[in-house]
Amino acid sequence: LVVDGVSWRILLEDLAMLLEGNNLPAKTHSFQHWALQLEEYSRSDSLLEELDYWKRQEEVEIESLPADGSVAAEDNLIAHSRTVQLELSEEETGLLLRDVHQAFNTEINDILLAGLALALHRWAGLDRVAVLLEGHGREAIIGGVTINRTVGWFTSRFPVILPLEQTIDLSLVIKEVKETLRRVPSRGIGYGILRYLSPKNIVAGLEFTLEPEIAFNYLGEIDAGMGGINDSGAMPFGLSPYVSGQSRSLNQRLEHTLSINSAIQWGKLQLAVDYHPGRVAPERIEALAEMYRSCLADMIHFCCGREEEYTPSDFSDSSIDDQGLDSIVDELGDEFDD
Repeated sequence: LVVDGVSWRILLEDLAMLLEGNNLPAKTHSFQHWALQLEEYSRSDSLLEELDYWKRQEEVEIESLPADGSVAAEDNLIAHSRTVQLELSEEETGLLLRDVHQAFNTEINDILLAGLALALHRWAGLDRVAVLLEGHGREAIIGGVTINRTVGWFTSRFPVILPLEQTIDLSLVIKEVKETLRRVPSRGIGYGILRYLSPKNIVAGLEFTLEPEIAFNYLGEIDAGMGGINDSGAMPFGLSPYVSGQSRSLNQRLEHTLSINSAIQWGKLQLAVDYHPGRVAPERIEALAEMYRSCLADMIHFCCGREEEYTPSDFSDSSIDDQGLDSIVDELGDEFDD
């Protein structure tokens, strides 16, 4: 009854296999087993090695989003929120999926967040903001535990501070955001474990005071491969075109000034920005949304056809930085690619 997006794919694949008369794949570990292993992991030395990283994030001075008003706690509810939606064209979405990442060896989240960073800077002149990211939460952090086909809600949430100073050269924006994300240990899953599971005495000094005003979640290609392909070459399941109603209580409190949810559906990248009009004026949010769409389009076309450029995270030597890498590239010239 409580599942994440990955679990829906697992369920639909299982149903499709049963409908086609096939046997189900081997069972993976239960959610209960995973939870018990997390309890042990929350006290492990490997997790505690992340403490310094998360402490440094709390020490960074971040900027607040522009405000057009304040909202009383009792009014700061989903019932009073609004949503601005935007989308990329099928052509731009196709380029984002296929061709963009060859230039800087990026993942789709790198580009989406680089576009957001650039848009925020152009929108409000911000140089450093905190964003709460969501991950699938199925990271391979515990040896001997297999959860790739386990149904449950594994979602992880963790803060990332986006650097917004480099705004002249698009390549610098992309590389800065990419490297920022690569520095997050274990794709951020340890943050929630430290915050909610680890004994308080072993996380001393980490106060968990960083509360991002922006939440960002990319759900992937939500209508891709639903249930697999049957003998006739058609998918046995697909997304319904009908409105499903409210998925959350209207009395739920808004946790963030901006909540940005994105996914690829019907061949297009679609983004929704939820906000409270009493906190930020609708026309200001609409301007941000259009700026975000424009920045993403610029980055997509900028990356396509561009020669490959390396960044420090592309190499196993974690001690190398951008300047050191640039020096090596300059010295070796054409021999570097060899």
